[in-house]
Amino acid sequence: MTVGIAYTNFEKAQLHECLKELNEKQQQALHLRFWENFSIEEIAKEMRVSWYFANELIENGISSLKEKFKDRGIL
Repeated sequence: MTVGIAYTNFEKAQLHECLKELNEKQQQALHLRFWENFSIEEIAKEMRVSWYFANELIENGISSLKEKFKDRGIL
């Protein structure tokens, strides 16, 4: 996930806190996508949801994280 980017411990802690505020399905989808490098198709199969729903979970999860980062002054 960290392609050539060094994160501080503070940034990692903030990310972890923001992730915990997402719903469980968003957390799972983001984990599979960015930590396990699953494709959308693989995520849909693993979570037993449609491709569309898996993609929505990821997009909405990212949008929520961006808002949480803005609220915390990170972005």
